[in-house]
Amino acid sequence: MGLASSIGLGLAIARPDVRVLVVDGDGSLLMNLGSLATIGLLRPANLALIVMDNEAYATTGGQKTPTAEGADLAAAAQAMRIESAVTVRTEEELVARLKSNARLQPRAPSTAPGREGRRIGADREAAARLRRHQAALHGGNRER
Repeated sequence: MGLASSIGLGLAIARPDVRVLVVDGDGSLLMNLGSLATIGLLRPANLALIVMDNEAYATTGGQKTPTAEGADLAAAAQAMRIESAVTVRTEEELVARLKSNARLQPRAPSTAPGREGRRIGADREAAARLRRHQAALHGGNRER
């Protein structure tokens, strides 16, 4: 828990020829918030980070995260030099954001609220929709 953004950053640095899309949870990102500072410092143009914010540490029992009380991960990312970070609230906003980043400008984290009371990892339908949208953006090619 907490390393998806760091692993994605490492991949993006090692493979600048490949777009790297990281999907993380709010609780997981909060466990390694310093990764945003490193992403903001290095600014890899081929890295996109999506944070599914269900306001809970889902893997440890569903305890509330600070985002449930108003902590703003997009504002935190902006404070760490990731100026284009935004919060999206709907699937349509997320798809539009992904499309706007399709031209190798994907470093901006986007946060999206998860479904209240549900573990985001258990939401297979949302994960399947995200995979379909990502495939549609890249013509089915997962490496681009």
